[in-house]
This record gives sequence, structure tokens and C-alpha cells, in this order.
Amino acid sequence: MKMRLDFVTNSSSSSFVCFGVSKEEIDMGNEAYLGLFNEYVEDYKGKSWFAFTDEELENLTDEEKVDFVNDELDSNDIFNSDIISIGGQEHDEVGISPTTFISQFPDEKIKDIKKITARELNKKFGTSFKEKDISYFESGWND
Repeated sequence: MKMRLDFVTNSSSSSFVCFGVSKEEIDMGNEAYLGLFNEYVEDYKGKSWFAFTDEELENLTDEEKVDFVNDELDSNDIFNSDIISIGGQEHDEVGISPTTFISQFPDEKIKDIKKITARELNKKFGTSFKEKDISYFESGWND
């Protein structure tokens, strides 16, 4: 049997790296909430635990859809997508990780990551971020 005497990484350590904004900077209007509701329906309709029947979906008002997103969806459902991620130790940074940028935008230059991050956040949340508003976040922690 071999005994390890040098440094061993902790399997419960985590890290998060992204270009983005603090979650509290995202001030969404009703249009963004309706878009998030539609994403929820598109992603989960047909699952046994889905919250609505077809008839209920047809009769929901926009206000009820906004309330559902605010009250029922947790922040991972709201903020995560194929491109946008939420992370950090307290789940309060929202943006695009470098690996996601490379895989989702293979023809783009890395120097444009802030511009593209602003564009994608604006598309998803109906915000008006500019390239200068995007920060680099890096966090790591041990449990």
C-alpha cells in the first residue's frame, strides 16, 4: 500500500470563474420575466412534475406568469441556461464562463468576451448592460 504524504486536493473544493455581473445588478422588467416563464415552459412541459396543465397555461395572465417566476422558480432555474451561469460561493455572480464562451462562440475572439457577455445578459434578462459593466469574477472555496 502506498501512503500519500504530499499535498492532496480536497474533493469538496469548488470554484467559479465568469465574466458577468453581480446578480443584484440585474433589474428585470416584466418582459424578461415573461421570457423566463416561456423558457421554463419550453424546457419542462411534459415532465410529470410540470406545474401546469395545457388549459391552465392557456388561461394564465401575464401577471400570474411573472408571479410564478418570482415565487416558484429558484435562482438556478431563472439564471442558468446553455450560455449564462450563476455561481460563486453565495450564487451571486451571473455571466459566461471562459469554457462556455469557447464552446458556444468558437469563432469569436476572447477579447470580445465582455461585449458578448453584455449582449447575452441583455438578451436573456431585458437589461441594458454595456461592455464596461462586465466584470471578471473568480471564487473558490472548501466545504
